[in-house]
Amino acid sequence: MSRNRIGSIESEAFAGGCCGLLERLALNSNQIERIEPLAFATLTSLASLDLFGNRLKSVQHADNWFQQPPANLTALYLYNNEIETLGSSFSSKLASLRQLWLSNNRIERVSNATFQGLVRLELLYLDSNRVEAIEEGAFAALTALSELHLHGNRLRTVRPEQLAGLRRLSRLDLSANLL
Repeated sequence: MSRNRIGSIESEAFAGGCCGLLERLALNSNQIERIEPLAFATLTSLASLDLFGNRLKSVQHADNWFQQPPANLTALYLYNNEIETLGSSFSSKLASLRQLWLSNNRIERVSNATFQGLVRLELLYLDSNRVEAIEEGAFAALTALSELHLHGNRLRTVRPEQLAGLRRLSRLDLSANLL
């Protein structure tokens, strides 16, 4: 379903028994501005969701796209959108995520509630945004995180409290900031 003119994903858009075994859904390079709650409710086998290259401005309630936590969803691609705010976007409903791509958006702030439920996340791409502020403890719940990409943002300082809890971190990219 990539490279079409899809503008929104309605609630239970994949209902009717058509896609219950679907493992990868590619909705990239469309014109998606809005995703309704429960849009992906029936996609219980989904492992990868590609939503990059759309016009999403917010993913503040991304966890509401699903009725029950998709146990196999390990990768969510949201790069190259117009996302400005994250809020508390990613709750325990998305706890199976291992990769989250939020590169090339318009994100300015990372709050301490944004990633609270992502205990299995290993790779987080927040590069090429407009991030100026990271709240203390913003990444504290990400105990499995091994790579954090923050290059190409507007960070002026990075304090240890902002990176607290990242015991498995082996790669941290802060290049091309205002440090």
